[in-house]
Amino acid sequence: MTAEIQIPAILKIGAGAFSEVGLVLSRLRCNRPLIVTDAYLVSCGLAARLQDQIVQAGISCEVFSETVPDPTTDVVDLGVRAFLAGGHDSLVSLGGGSPIDTAKAIGLIAANGGRPKRGIPRVEGVMSQTTAQERKIPIVSLASTKGGVGKTTLAYVLATEVARRLAHATSAGSPVHGPAGSLPTGSVPTASGAASWRGRVTCIDADPNRTLAQVLHLTKDRLITCVESDSEQLLGDLRRAQAASDLVVIDLEGTANQAMLYAAGKSDLVLVPAQPSRFDVVEAVKTVGVVRKAADLVGRDIAHRVVLSRTPVLRQRVADHSRAQFLRAGLPLLPVELVQRAAFQSMTYTGRPPWRQDGGEQAAANVASLVDEVLAIIGLQLPPVTRRGPLDAEGAASTARGSWPYLQDVQTVA
Repeated sequence: MTAEIQIPAILKIGAGAFSEVGLVLSRLRCNRPLIVTDAYLVSCGLAARLQDQIVQAGISCEVFSETVPDPTTDVVDLGVRAFLAGGHDSLVSLGGGSPIDTAKAIGLIAANGGRPKRGIPRVEGVMSQTTAQERKIPIVSLASTKGGVGKTTLAYVLATEVARRLAHATSAGSPVHGPAGSLPTGSVPTASGAASWRGRVTCIDADPNRTLAQVLHLTKDRLITCVESDSEQLLGDLRRAQAASDLVVIDLEGTANQAMLYAAGKSDLVLVPAQPSRFDVVEAVKTVGVVRKAADLVGRDIAHRVVLSRTPVLRQRVADHSRAQFLRAGLPLLPVELVQRAAFQSMTYTGRPPWRQDGGEQAAANVASLVDEVLAIIGLQLPPVTRRGPLDAEGAASTARGSWPYLQDVQTVA
């Protein structure tokens, strides 16, 4: 038995409520509803069951599962964007008070002309374009719907190489220029009057395995801060990282989730690591699909590149075939690949990047070329270090947990 409450929206309560939703939508002449729910109800299969019931009634629908306890304006704005982008004409909330409240807020804004891309009217939120001041601190995300493709390796070599270049640039008193030749807000004047950067890279480890945090803890680079995060903390961590750093690198979990959508929407560049195999082509297509969805939501293009990793030193037919497969799938490839070398494997045990390893010269050159390509895309002018010097010696740093390391040499923040 179910009870129906109209206030004026229709609230279905009781056993068998799922089976009646399609009839209610048909009665209201709704052709494309959006289901508003949360990640838990998606994970336990209830959202899919409800969607199947609606589809069986001959009505197409999609699921918005970003609802959080005590709904925020960020989530509501994201929901409005999903509602408008999907051409929906109605809302079905599944769950308790949070999904219901979120759906009501989405409906209120959408029904009153809310168009986030035009700002009439809108809720300032998670996927909105950041101000010019915020965008001066570039964000690079490492994303893949598949684990084990080299995400953490790529994040590590990117962070350590940029930190190395920052150390040499600042020690030489050279100004470091950001996108379009701009200088970052909050930069410190040098003796010559030019502005230089803070000289810090922040890595956000949003992968539950925390592999990046562990290897950076071994590295003890005083210019790199690593923050352990998740989908609930990511946005706040990201804002703080931008305020304290020159570059933010986000290592995401190997799955398509809320954190990936959030990170992609905030990023200047999304790198999608992939190995030369047919399976990785499929996963790269899925990942780029999430990036393009985020781009549609924020109303701007998000640069993205597939980075082939662990490719053989000598060109092989299978690798060439994989490259062609990526291009046929419409996936832009970074022209520099991360070649399979022993130095990349040993650094995860020692915490030493290739340029700190004996015999790591070729791997270090590979990293330098790859980072050159990345910096060119995000508009940072940081010349490579041409020779090893005293600044390349392994430094010591303390480790702390529980607070943000603005003025301390902190490696990992939980």
